Amino acid sequence: LDPKLGPARAKALAAAPKALGSLAEVAEVVVPGKPDGSELACRYRESVYPGRSGDVLLRSKPGLVFVDSETMDSHGTPYDDDARVPLAVIGPGVKAGRYDRPVSVLSLAPSAAKLLGIPFPLRKGREPLAEAFGEKAPGSVAPNSCP
Repeated sequence: LDPKLGPARAKALAAAPKALGSLAEVAEVVVPGKPDGSELACRYRESVYPGRSGDVLLRSKPGLVFVDSETMDSHGTPYDDDARVPLAVIGPGVKAGRYDRPVSVLSLAPSAAKLLGIPFPLRKGREPLAEAFGEKAPGSVAPNSCP
C-alpha cells in the first residue's frame, strides 16, 4: 500500500488480518511491524526487504499454493514438503559428495560468494556450506533462527 495514503493505509493494514484471515484458503496473515510470535512471522522478518516486500503476508492452508494467474508461479510456502528441498553446489573448489544434513536457504548467498571469491558478511546460521568446500562442517547449525 502506498505510504502516501497515511491514516487510510494504517486502517487497511489493521483490517487486513481479520478480512483476509476469513478466506477459506488462508491459514495465517502477517502484517510487518505487528507483534507476532508465529514461525511464519519470524520467517517473514528473516526475508523482508524494506520498500520492496509486501505489506501483508498470507500463508495458504496445507496443500494449497497461491500462484500468479498469468505466469502460474509462486514464491513457495513455509510447509516442509515445499520448503525442504535438495540443494546442489557445483563449481571450482567444490568437493564432490553427498552431505545429508539440513541447511538453510540463508547459506545460499554466503556459499555463492565463496564460489565467486567475493566477501560476504557472515552471521551465525548464515555461513557457507563448509563441507562442500572441503572444510569441517559446524557442529550444530540451526536451519534458521526461527522456532
